Amino acid sequence: MSLSVAEKYGEILHQWCAEHDVVDEADQSLQWLETLMDDSEEFRFVWVHPVIAPRVKEKILEVVLKEEVPLALWYFLLLLVERSRENLLGGIAEQFRRRILESQGVRAADVYTAMDLPSEVTEDLRKALCRREDAEVVLRQHHDPTLLGGLVIRIDDLKMDGSLKGRLQSIRKVMSAASDRQMPIGRDEDS
Repeated sequence: MSLSVAEKYGEILHQWCAEHDVVDEADQSLQWLETLMDDSEEFRFVWVHPVIAPRVKEKILEVVLKEEVPLALWYFLLLLVERSRENLLGGIAEQFRRRILESQGVRAADVYTAMDLPSEVTEDLRKALCRREDAEVVLRQHHDPTLLGGLVIRIDDLKMDGSLKGRLQSIRKVMSAASDRQMPIGRDEDS
């Protein structure tokens, strides 16, 4: 549910900013805001804490943010506060950036790996995905040690799982299905 809500809000934010011709400014401001969240526990507390009343939160944010972000983004942030959607900001920013890429004819591919890929491999992968998608592709790399090895690629709703974890799960499913079909009924003659 949260992803679809973040998608909708990301699309709304992109439309607002495009109408006011501040897409690039808003993107830079969102990056600054995400850094502020990472670096300041106090700001993060004020932004996400549900006990702080929306009107109080708006007053605090006005002092910290209003002059730092484009007006379209400021009103959007107030909308998030009013609707208690502050915790979705990261997902909304990601969807906003996805809309920017789409408007430029670029596809985004999220690549999840257990370990960092060498730059040559990353570039070969990007080129292969460009050919496959018949479009320019930007890779967004994510570290996921639970994959054990290999990689998982997501482009929109398409998921390509070449991870060791995914292969092991597939083998487990096949073996489980096979054992369910071949499970003998009755007593074992050797017991």
